[in-house]
Amino acid sequence: SEHYGIGDSNSILDSLKEVSVTFIFDSLEKLLLNERDETEDFIKALLTQTKYMQLLVTSQIDLSISDLSKKIIKVKGLETEESIILIKELIDEEIRISQENLYWIIDFCNGHPLSIKLICAIIQFFKSSERAIQLLKESRDLKHPTRIKHDKLTSLSVCLSTIYDTLTIEQKRILHFLKFFPAGLKLKWAEEKFKESTFINDVSVLQQFFFIEIKEDQLDFERLFIPNPIRPFLKEKADQELAQTEVETEKGAIIHMMMEAATVELRYIESGLSCQE
Repeated sequence: SEHYGIGDSNSILDSLKEVSVTFIFDSLEKLLLNERDETEDFIKALLTQTKYMQLLVTSQIDLSISDLSKKIIKVKGLETEESIILIKELIDEEIRISQENLYWIIDFCNGHPLSIKLICAIIQFFKSSERAIQLLKESRDLKHPTRIKHDKLTSLSVCLSTIYDTLTIEQKRILHFLKFFPAGLKLKWAEEKFKESTFINDVSVLQQFFFIEIKEDQLDFERLFIPNPIRPFLKEKADQELAQTEVETEKGAIIHMMMEAATVELRYIESGLSCQE
């Protein structure tokens, strides 16, 4: 399929025939909506034309892509007791949550761990469960015209939108730049890009909201990551709000990636130096 970068020669599949590799399809149902035939054909080709291929697929819907052998693991949401434990772990003891508010949160999140974490982050930010719940109830995303009751997906969308609306312009600018770096952006490079005195504080706030993670790469450099499902949420926001500036932001990100690739190639691969050297 040309969509997946596979030409008539099937050169990509040929190169993978003897390779032990795992392909990960996160939220596969999004591909199936508009390109089901192409997606099914590509996955079947991966599994039938390679020897050591493994696929890891996540989906919110029941999948029956092929009759090939597969192991299905159904991941259930958190039970009420488990949800309460998670909330208590994430909320400071001095912040009081009434029984009514506690069970509203549990019902709202419907066992979705990330939604619970996000709501707790909002409560922590405002130091008030009442204020957090008020914002969630007022969210335009909760007023879905075709749904009577929200589910895991709509509750997550409401949480993300509520947090996004509390962010500063600079915090949003950082997020929309970082979303173009699936492998993360080196922290030192980010500090040079965003030289404002509030940068470290902005990153800290975004970490508290679970919008950003900091991890070390193989060269022991700290990198800023935006985890899923934050990245697709930000892309949707950019399509709605940042049509004019989105292209320039992406160009800037591409330049950064090219510069880092050249640096790694010249310094660490050709010279054989370690990151400490």
